[in-house]
Amino acid sequence: MATVRVWVGTSLLTLWVLLPAMARAEAPPITVAVSYFDNTSQDAGLDSLRKGLADMLITDLSHIPSLRIVEREKLESLVREIKINKGSFFDPATAQRLGKGLGAQYVLTGSYLLLGEDLRIDVRLVRVETSEVIAADKAQGQRVDFFDIEKELVDLLVKSLNVQLDRAQKRAVGQKATQSFDAVAAYAQGLDARDAGDQAKAAAAFQTALAADPEYRAAQDAAGRIRAMLKVEEKGAADALDEIEARATQPGFADWLWAILQRAGGGAPQVPVYIRIARFLLTHKVSPPPILTS
Repeated sequence: MATVRVWVGTSLLTLWVLLPAMARAEAPPITVAVSYFDNTSQDAGLDSLRKGLADMLITDLSHIPSLRIVEREKLESLVREIKINKGSFFDPATAQRLGKGLGAQYVLTGSYLLLGEDLRIDVRLVRVETSEVIAADKAQGQRVDFFDIEKELVDLLVKSLNVQLDRAQKRAVGQKATQSFDAVAAYAQGLDARDAGDQAKAAAAFQTALAADPEYRAAQDAAGRIRAMLKVEEKGAADALDEIEARATQPGFADWLWAILQRAGGGAPQVPVYIRIARFLLTHKVSPPPILTS
């Protein structure tokens, strides 16, 4: 009987110790959106860095299981939908609007100022439900300190939300993807170009980032996705030319091709396709649709 009492007592003690951990494990993740940061540098050439900084923060915070981080692509889609003007992300009301649209409980936003080699980043953590700024801070240093400052922003969010990290999570969050500011700047330009649909420009920017740092994993992954996408587009263009050749002698060919090009849309990514189609039409002496002669 004594043995049973000891076993029961030990079991209850173990349960009492484990209950807090079990409660933490069952707690739902906190949903956080990382907004773009405002460029206050008076240098439009640094605008794309707002996406690069957000992307770095999202990558770091995604290593924390107790946080659910909104993907940057969803943020980009919402920014386009509600047409937020440049230079307004730092406003708590804007952060609240973004947070509600993204289903986030908190939004991390800020601004950066780069003058020569001097860098300053201001940051705010906004509670979406109330638009209350629950944490605000600033970090200053040299441009070469950019990566240390970015880690400080991660630490601020973690501490403000009272998130506990184990050793492995701390190590993952603390790793620097690159130590080349030029690589990050080029990568950010690539993100901007990709968002605008200019895959060729994006590919060139990602290659520039890799030239600055060949081990920059984010640029490697982005360049790989662009290469795969361009291959798909090239195959699609080749298939389209095959169909054009098959239809070229059929009645109503010009109207059919015009409708196809209208659905494809315009813009820089379509120019090579238009050129190839135009060459085909000239070679086969077929009157081109208006879009190729305008």
